[in-house]
Amino acid sequence: MNIQYITLKGFARYVTKYMTKSEPSYIFNITDNNKFREYIIARRLDAMKAMFLILGKPICNSSIQIKYLNTNLLNIRSKAVLLIHLLINEDDDPYFKDFIEKYMSRPIDPIFNQITYLKYFEEYIIQKKRPTNTRRIIYQDQLGNYIIKRTKPIIVHHRFLKITDGELYFYQLLLKNILVRSESKLKANYSTYCDRYTSMFPNIA
Repeated sequence: MNIQYITLKGFARYVTKYMTKSEPSYIFNITDNNKFREYIIARRLDAMKAMFLILGKPICNSSIQIKYLNTNLLNIRSKAVLLIHLLINEDDDPYFKDFIEKYMSRPIDPIFNQITYLKYFEEYIIQKKRPTNTRRIIYQDQLGNYIIKRTKPIIVHHRFLKITDGELYFYQLLLKNILVRSESKLKANYSTYCDRYTSMFPNIA
């Protein structure tokens, strides 16, 4: 494994150097006046790459989008304030709904009863305006947003936590693994998220 700490300028320099470096064709003494063929034949493959090519397996999965999902507790979760023109009534919540709130308010439909927090955002698009040029089924959540299944799942990412992070860690595990429609149901009747999780998964924690 080649690990290197790089800064902003160092990153650009490293990527440029990596992309433009030539393969060591001189090692193989290839001189058939075909630069493309020389490049392909002279490429050095490590055992892992060779194995994937022989088996015909994809080396990696890629996505055009990566979505970061918040898994913080409610009392430490950051909020974005609504624009003034979006505040219709004085009693309106002055904040944008976060991902957790949108998940808890997902459509009342049987297929959404069995979908986890991460899978929901991997597989569905959430938008304010109703799409007009799609043949896909359009759902509506309890916040009035329109929900459409993606043609291809995206990659989702969340904060890395360890057991030493305490309640944050167990809250995240519950959020990722159990199916609820209210944050209060994550803890249920237990005093802590740790107690709730260990009661459900005694052999994992």
